[in-house]
Amino acid sequence: EFIYADGSASAPFPLRLVDVEVIYLSRGLRIGTFCLAMIGVVVCFFVAVMVWVYREKEEIRISQPKFLFTIIFTCVLRLVEVLLVLVDPRSPFVKDIADEMCLVKVYIVYLSIIVRYTALMIKLRMLNIALSSSREPIFSLSLLGPLVLIPALSTAALTASIVMAPPHSAEAVVSRDVYGFPTVTFEYCRLTGSNERNLFQHTPILQVFVVCHVCILIALVRMSWYAKNEKIAFNEARGIYLSICVDAAFLAFFVLFGLLYPGVTTAAGAPRVELNYFLSYIVPVFAVGMSNIIFIVLPKLHSSTPIIPEVVSIESSFISDISNITKNSVPFVEQTFGTAGGEEND
Repeated sequence: EFIYADGSASAPFPLRLVDVEVIYLSRGLRIGTFCLAMIGVVVCFFVAVMVWVYREKEEIRISQPKFLFTIIFTCVLRLVEVLLVLVDPRSPFVKDIADEMCLVKVYIVYLSIIVRYTALMIKLRMLNIALSSSREPIFSLSLLGPLVLIPALSTAALTASIVMAPPHSAEAVVSRDVYGFPTVTFEYCRLTGSNERNLFQHTPILQVFVVCHVCILIALVRMSWYAKNEKIAFNEARGIYLSICVDAAFLAFFVLFGLLYPGVTTAAGAPRVELNYFLSYIVPVFAVGMSNIIFIVLPKLHSSTPIIPEVVSIESSFISDISNITKNSVPFVEQTFGTAGGEEND
Protein backbone atom coordinates (compact mmCIF):
# COMPACT_ATOMS: atom_id res chain seq x y z
CA GLU A 1 0.00 0.00 0.00
CA PHE A 2 1.31 3.45 -0.97
CA ILE A 3 1.23 6.05 1.79
CA TYR A 4 1.50 9.75 0.91
CA ALA A 5 3.31 12.41 2.91
CA ASP A 6 0.20 13.26 4.91
CA GLY A 7 -0.09 9.63 6.10
CA SER A 8 -3.18 8.82 4.05
CA ALA A 9 -3.64 6.45 1.17
CA SER A 10 -5.40 9.04 -0.98
CA ALA A 11 -3.55 11.56 -3.07
CA PRO A 12 -3.82 15.14 -1.79
CA PHE A 13 -4.36 16.31 -5.36
CA PRO A 14 -5.50 14.61 -8.57
CA LEU A 15 -2.77 12.60 -10.25
CA ARG A 16 -2.58 12.90 -14.00
CA LEU A 17 -0.04 12.84 -16.76
CA VAL A 18 0.81 16.31 -18.04
CA ASP A 19 1.94 16.95 -21.60
CA VAL A 20 4.62 19.61 -21.37
CA GLU A 21 5.06 21.72 -24.49
CA VAL A 22 8.64 22.91 -24.99
CA ILE A 23 8.83 26.06 -27.09
CA TYR A 24 11.76 28.01 -28.48
CA LEU A 25 10.88 30.33 -31.35
CA SER A 26 7.82 30.27 -33.53
CA ARG A 27 8.05 29.84 -37.27
CA GLY A 28 7.29 33.50 -37.92
CA LEU A 29 10.02 34.73 -35.58
CA ARG A 30 12.47 32.24 -37.10
CA ILE A 31 11.75 33.60 -40.58
CA GLY A 32 12.10 37.17 -39.34
CA THR A 33 15.38 36.39 -37.59
CA PHE A 34 16.75 34.62 -40.67
CA CYS A 35 15.78 37.54 -42.93
CA LEU A 36 17.49 40.04 -40.61
CA ALA A 37 20.65 37.94 -40.52
CA MET A 38 20.74 37.45 -44.30
CA ILE A 39 20.24 41.15 -44.96
CA GLY A 40 23.12 41.92 -42.63
CA VAL A 41 25.38 39.30 -44.23
CA VAL A 42 24.72 40.65 -47.73
CA VAL A 43 25.38 44.23 -46.59
CA CYS A 44 28.62 43.25 -44.83
CA PHE A 45 29.85 41.31 -47.87
CA PHE A 46 29.05 44.18 -50.24
CA VAL A 47 30.69 46.76 -47.97
CA ALA A 48 33.80 44.60 -47.51
CA VAL A 49 34.15 44.25 -51.29
CA MET A 50 33.78 48.01 -51.75
CA VAL A 51 36.43 48.72 -49.12
CA TRP A 52 38.78 46.31 -50.89
CA VAL A 53 38.10 47.87 -54.30
CA TYR A 54 38.67 51.44 -53.08
CA ARG A 55 41.48 50.63 -50.63
CA GLU A 56 43.92 52.81 -52.60
CA LYS A 57 41.68 55.87 -52.40
CA GLU A 58 42.88 58.62 -50.12
CA GLU A 59 39.78 58.52 -47.92
CA ILE A 60 40.10 54.78 -47.30
CA ARG A 61 43.88 54.87 -46.79
CA ILE A 62 43.61 57.63 -44.18
CA SER A 63 40.78 55.81 -42.43
CA GLN A 64 42.92 52.64 -42.52
CA PRO A 65 41.36 49.66 -44.35
CA LYS A 66 42.32 47.35 -41.47
CA PHE A 67 40.19 49.41 -39.11
CA LEU A 68 37.22 49.29 -41.48
CA PHE A 69 37.64 45.54 -41.98
CA THR A 70 37.74 45.12 -38.19
CA ILE A 71 34.44 46.97 -37.84
CA ILE A 72 32.91 44.79 -40.56
CA PHE A 73 34.26 41.69 -38.81
CA THR A 74 32.58 42.65 -35.53
CA CYS A 75 29.31 43.16 -37.40
CA VAL A 76 29.64 39.67 -38.91
CA LEU A 77 30.18 38.26 -35.42
CA ARG A 78 26.98 39.98 -34.33
CA LEU A 79 25.14 38.34 -37.20
CA VAL A 80 26.59 34.96 -36.20
CA GLU A 81 25.01 35.54 -32.79
CA VAL A 82 21.68 36.07 -34.52
CA LEU A 83 22.11 32.93 -36.66
CA LEU A 84 22.94 30.81 -33.62
CA VAL A 85 19.53 31.72 -32.24
CA LEU A 86 18.02 29.70 -35.09
CA VAL A 87 19.66 26.51 -33.79
CA ASP A 88 16.84 24.64 -32.10
CA PRO A 89 18.06 23.05 -28.84
CA ARG A 90 15.25 20.49 -29.08
CA SER A 91 16.81 18.72 -32.08
CA PRO A 92 18.46 15.38 -31.20
CA PHE A 93 21.97 16.37 -32.32
CA VAL A 94 22.00 19.78 -30.64
CA LYS A 95 20.45 18.43 -27.44
CA ASP A 96 23.63 16.44 -26.73
CA ILE A 97 25.85 19.53 -27.06
CA ALA A 98 23.43 22.14 -25.72
CA ASP A 99 25.79 23.23 -22.93
CA GLU A 100 28.68 23.61 -25.38
CA MET A 101 26.46 25.70 -27.66
CA CYS A 102 25.74 28.03 -24.75
CA LEU A 103 29.48 28.40 -24.13
CA VAL A 104 30.08 29.19 -27.82
CA LYS A 105 27.39 31.89 -27.73
CA VAL A 106 28.99 33.51 -24.68
CA TYR A 107 32.42 33.62 -26.30
CA ILE A 108 31.10 35.03 -29.58
CA VAL A 109 29.31 37.80 -27.69
CA TYR A 110 32.51 38.53 -25.78
CA LEU A 111 34.68 38.53 -28.91
CA SER A 112 32.39 40.82 -30.91
CA ILE A 113 32.10 43.37 -28.10
CA ILE A 114 35.73 43.44 -27.02
CA VAL A 115 37.19 43.63 -30.55
CA ARG A 116 34.85 46.48 -31.46
CA TYR A 117 35.47 48.56 -28.35
CA THR A 118 39.23 48.06 -28.49
CA ALA A 119 39.34 49.12 -32.15
CA LEU A 120 37.19 52.19 -31.47
CA MET A 121 39.30 53.28 -28.50
CA ILE A 122 42.54 52.95 -30.45
CA LYS A 123 41.06 54.83 -33.40
CA LEU A 124 39.78 57.68 -31.23
CA ARG A 125 43.07 57.87 -29.36
CA MET A 126 45.00 58.16 -32.62
CA LEU A 127 42.54 60.78 -33.89
CA ASN A 128 42.80 62.87 -30.72
CA ILE A 129 46.61 62.77 -30.87
CA ALA A 130 46.51 63.86 -34.52
CA LEU A 131 44.17 66.76 -33.70
CA SER A 132 46.08 67.92 -30.64
CA SER A 133 49.11 70.18 -30.75
CA SER A 134 51.28 67.75 -28.81
CA ARG A 135 54.22 66.07 -30.47
CA GLU A 136 53.39 62.69 -29.03
CA PRO A 137 53.85 59.99 -31.67
CA ILE A 138 50.69 58.31 -32.80
CA PHE A 139 52.04 54.83 -32.12
CA SER A 140 53.03 55.53 -28.52
CA LEU A 141 52.89 53.65 -25.25
CA SER A 142 49.64 55.43 -24.36
CA LEU A 143 47.85 53.21 -26.87
CA LEU A 144 48.88 50.11 -24.94
CA GLY A 145 46.42 51.05 -22.19
CA PRO A 146 43.17 50.44 -24.09
CA LEU A 147 44.86 47.80 -26.25
CA VAL A 148 45.91 45.61 -23.30
CA LEU A 149 43.82 46.66 -20.32
CA ILE A 150 40.36 46.27 -21.86
CA PRO A 151 40.85 42.74 -23.28
CA ALA A 152 42.68 41.63 -20.12
CA LEU A 153 39.95 42.79 -17.74
CA SER A 154 37.20 41.45 -19.95
CA THR A 155 38.91 38.07 -20.31
CA ALA A 156 39.38 37.86 -16.55
CA ALA A 157 35.72 38.69 -15.90
CA LEU A 158 34.54 36.18 -18.49
CA THR A 159 36.81 33.40 -17.18
CA ALA A 160 35.74 34.03 -13.59
CA SER A 161 32.06 33.94 -14.49
CA ILE A 162 32.43 30.72 -16.50
CA VAL A 163 34.39 28.99 -13.72
CA MET A 164 31.94 30.02 -10.99
CA ALA A 165 28.76 29.46 -13.00
CA PRO A 166 29.26 27.66 -16.33
CA PRO A 167 26.50 28.48 -18.82
CA HIS A 168 24.24 25.56 -19.51
CA SER A 169 20.99 24.80 -21.26
CA ALA A 170 17.90 24.99 -19.07
CA GLU A 171 14.13 25.16 -19.27
CA ALA A 172 12.06 27.98 -17.84
CA VAL A 173 8.44 27.39 -16.92
CA VAL A 174 6.26 29.70 -18.96
CA SER A 175 2.83 28.62 -17.76
CA ARG A 176 1.26 26.11 -15.35
CA ASP A 177 -2.12 24.50 -15.05
CA VAL A 178 -4.54 24.92 -12.16
CA TYR A 179 -2.72 22.21 -10.19
CA GLY A 180 0.70 23.81 -10.57
CA PHE A 181 2.04 21.42 -13.21
CA PRO A 182 4.18 23.08 -15.92
CA THR A 183 2.49 22.95 -19.30
CA VAL A 184 4.77 25.18 -21.40
CA THR A 185 8.52 25.60 -20.97
CA PHE A 186 11.05 27.74 -22.82
CA GLU A 187 14.62 26.56 -23.47
CA TYR A 188 17.44 29.07 -22.99
CA CYS A 189 21.07 29.37 -21.83
CA ARG A 190 21.22 29.89 -18.07
CA LEU A 191 24.09 32.03 -16.79
CA THR A 192 23.50 31.44 -13.08
CA GLY A 193 24.27 28.46 -10.89
CA SER A 194 20.85 28.57 -9.25
CA ASN A 195 17.47 27.84 -10.74
CA GLU A 196 16.74 31.53 -11.25
CA ARG A 197 16.27 32.85 -14.76
CA ASN A 198 18.67 35.31 -16.38
CA LEU A 199 16.87 38.29 -14.93
CA PHE A 200 19.03 41.32 -14.33
CA GLN A 201 18.48 41.41 -10.58
CA HIS A 202 19.29 37.68 -10.20
CA THR A 203 22.35 37.40 -12.48
CA PRO A 204 25.61 38.89 -11.14
CA ILE A 205 27.46 38.39 -14.41
CA LEU A 206 24.87 40.55 -16.20
CA GLN A 207 25.29 43.23 -13.56
CA VAL A 208 29.09 43.19 -13.97
CA PHE A 209 28.67 43.20 -17.75
CA VAL A 210 26.39 46.25 -17.65
CA VAL A 211 28.70 48.16 -15.29
CA CYS A 212 31.76 47.48 -17.47
CA HIS A 213 29.73 48.28 -20.57
CA VAL A 214 28.64 51.63 -19.16
CA CYS A 215 32.21 52.54 -18.15
CA ILE A 216 33.52 51.77 -21.63
CA LEU A 217 30.71 53.74 -23.27
CA ILE A 218 31.43 56.75 -21.07
CA ALA A 219 35.11 56.60 -22.03
CA LEU A 220 34.24 56.35 -25.73
CA VAL A 221 31.77 59.24 -25.55
CA ARG A 222 34.37 61.37 -23.79
CA MET A 223 37.02 60.54 -26.40
CA SER A 224 34.72 61.13 -29.37
CA TRP A 225 33.10 64.30 -28.01
CA TYR A 226 36.27 66.35 -28.49
CA ALA A 227 36.94 65.26 -32.05
CA LYS A 228 33.45 64.92 -33.51
CA ASN A 229 32.94 68.69 -34.01
CA GLU A 230 36.31 69.26 -35.70
CA LYS A 231 35.67 70.29 -39.29
CA ILE A 232 38.45 68.31 -40.91
CA ALA A 233 38.45 65.83 -43.73
CA PHE A 234 38.23 62.10 -42.98
CA ASN A 235 36.94 62.62 -39.42
CA GLU A 236 35.50 59.31 -38.17
CA ALA A 237 34.71 60.65 -34.69
CA ARG A 238 31.17 61.74 -35.56
CA GLY A 239 30.25 58.32 -36.95
CA ILE A 240 31.78 56.59 -33.93
CA TYR A 241 29.84 58.92 -31.63
CA LEU A 242 26.52 58.11 -33.34
CA SER A 243 27.27 54.39 -33.21
CA ILE A 244 28.02 54.63 -29.49
CA CYS A 245 24.72 56.47 -28.95
CA VAL A 246 22.86 53.60 -30.61
CA ASP A 247 24.73 51.13 -28.40
CA ALA A 248 23.90 53.13 -25.26
CA ALA A 249 20.21 53.38 -26.20
CA PHE A 250 19.84 49.63 -26.66
CA LEU A 251 21.84 48.92 -23.50
CA ALA A 252 19.40 51.12 -21.56
CA PHE A 253 16.51 49.26 -23.19
CA PHE A 254 18.10 45.92 -22.24
CA VAL A 255 18.50 46.94 -18.59
CA LEU A 256 15.01 48.45 -18.38
CA PHE A 257 13.45 45.40 -20.00
CA GLY A 258 15.37 43.11 -17.64
CA LEU A 259 14.12 44.99 -14.59
CA LEU A 260 10.52 45.20 -15.79
CA TYR A 261 10.31 41.76 -17.39
CA PRO A 262 8.00 40.12 -14.78
CA GLY A 263 5.68 43.13 -14.84
CA VAL A 264 5.53 43.17 -18.63
CA THR A 265 4.56 39.51 -18.88
CA THR A 266 1.98 39.85 -16.12
CA ALA A 267 0.40 42.92 -17.70
CA ALA A 268 0.16 41.13 -21.04
CA GLY A 269 -2.16 38.56 -19.52
CA ALA A 270 -0.12 35.63 -20.89
CA PRO A 271 3.64 35.40 -21.09
CA ARG A 272 4.97 36.20 -24.55
CA VAL A 273 8.43 34.76 -24.08
CA GLU A 274 9.24 34.35 -27.76
CA LEU A 275 8.38 37.95 -28.66
CA ASN A 276 10.17 39.25 -25.58
CA TYR A 277 13.28 37.29 -26.52
CA PHE A 278 13.11 38.61 -30.08
CA LEU A 279 12.75 42.25 -29.00
CA SER A 280 15.18 42.20 -26.09
CA TYR A 281 18.02 40.24 -27.70
CA ILE A 282 17.80 39.63 -31.45
CA VAL A 283 16.73 43.13 -32.54
CA PRO A 284 19.32 44.99 -30.36
CA VAL A 285 22.15 42.70 -31.51
CA PHE A 286 21.26 43.29 -35.16
CA ALA A 287 20.77 47.05 -34.72
CA VAL A 288 24.04 47.61 -32.85
CA GLY A 289 25.98 45.57 -35.41
CA MET A 290 24.52 47.39 -38.41
CA SER A 291 25.00 50.81 -36.79
CA ASN A 292 28.76 50.27 -37.15
CA ILE A 293 28.34 49.81 -40.90
CA ILE A 294 25.91 52.71 -41.32
CA PHE A 295 27.74 55.37 -39.29
CA ILE A 296 31.41 54.37 -39.63
CA VAL A 297 32.05 52.44 -42.87
CA LEU A 298 29.43 53.69 -45.33
CA PRO A 299 30.37 57.42 -45.03
CA LYS A 300 33.94 56.53 -46.02
CA LEU A 301 32.75 54.58 -49.04
CA HIS A 302 30.44 57.42 -50.04
CA SER A 303 33.28 59.97 -49.93
CA SER A 304 35.67 57.67 -51.80
CA THR A 305 33.39 56.72 -54.69
CA PRO A 306 33.93 58.81 -57.82
CA ILE A 307 31.30 61.44 -58.55
CA ILE A 308 29.81 61.12 -62.02
CA PRO A 309 29.83 64.55 -63.71
CA GLU A 310 26.53 65.98 -64.79
CA VAL A 311 25.84 65.34 -68.47
CA VAL A 312 24.76 68.44 -70.38
CA SER A 313 22.42 67.91 -73.25
CA ILE A 314 24.08 68.70 -76.59
CA GLU A 315 20.84 69.77 -78.16
CA SER A 316 20.06 72.30 -75.45
CA SER A 317 23.57 73.77 -75.63
CA PHE A 318 23.42 73.98 -79.41
CA ILE A 319 20.03 75.67 -79.37
CA SER A 320 21.27 78.18 -76.79
CA ASP A 321 24.31 79.01 -78.90
CA ILE A 322 22.24 79.47 -82.03
CA SER A 323 19.78 81.73 -80.22
CA ASN A 324 22.61 83.90 -78.90
CA ILE A 325 24.21 84.22 -82.35
CA THR A 326 20.95 85.07 -84.08
CA LYS A 327 20.38 87.80 -81.50
CA ASN A 328 23.77 89.32 -82.48
CA SER A 329 25.13 88.75 -78.99
CA VAL A 330 28.58 90.29 -79.44
CA PRO A 331 29.93 89.30 -76.01
CA PHE A 332 29.04 85.67 -76.69
CA VAL A 333 30.71 85.71 -80.13
CA GLU A 334 33.84 87.34 -78.76
CA GLN A 335 33.98 84.89 -75.85
CA THR A 336 33.55 81.90 -78.13
CA PHE A 337 35.62 82.80 -81.20
CA GLY A 338 37.77 85.69 -80.11
CA THR A 339 40.61 83.60 -78.69
CA ALA A 340 40.81 81.32 -81.67
CA GLY A 341 40.77 84.24 -84.07
CA GLY A 342 43.49 85.99 -82.12
CA GLU A 343 45.69 82.91 -82.25
CA GLU A 344 45.24 82.62 -86.04
CA ASN A 345 46.19 86.27 -86.54
CA ASP A 346 49.31 85.78 -84.49
